[in-house]
Amino acid sequence: MPLALVRKLLGPTAIIGVSANDAEQARIAVEGGADYLGIGPCYDTVSKADAKGTLGPRGVATVLESMGDAACQTVTIGGINGGNLARVLHGSVAPSGRRLDGVAVISAIIGSPDPRSRSRELREIIDAARSLSPSRAPMTVDAIRAALPKLFEQTRSHGAVVQQITNTVVQNDSANITLALGASPISASVLS
Repeated sequence: MPLALVRKLLGPTAIIGVSANDAEQARIAVEGGADYLGIGPCYDTVSKADAKGTLGPRGVATVLESMGDAACQTVTIGGINGGNLARVLHGSVAPSGRRLDGVAVISAIIGSPDPRSRSRELREIIDAARSLSPSRAPMTVDAIRAALPKLFEQTRSHGAVVQQITNTVVQNDSANITLALGASPISASVLS
């Protein structure tokens, strides 16, 4: 149903969301007065089987950038789960610094044998991501430096494994730096 018709039927106080799969759809929705956008699908999902294609975090960032400073809130939807949520939140940042206001998660919670615990886990990931970069403003060098100790602590506590694709000249140095940060390196040589 067109947004203008929905607004007419529901009135000026209704909160209306619009799905956007690209920058043009986002622009039309924002200009039409949408209160929030559901941007996606970010990844493949059965709940958005009719979508044109997946955007991935970079595609979501492109849509966010196209919105400029519009007051419209944003979430992304589609295939989001505990394994990719941090990547979605950190990767879906527009060059202007605009970030998602949230995520919409269906299958990861409903398909879980323990939805309450799964919801708590997802919330912890969201809170951790927001604590590292809580505002829409681009991170300054000082903000990045201030966030590093917490990032290193999280890296150590989660036992991150880092795939390093490098040449043999710096392979040992890269592995040692990764170990010093509290992660485990996996190295692969690239033939030049």
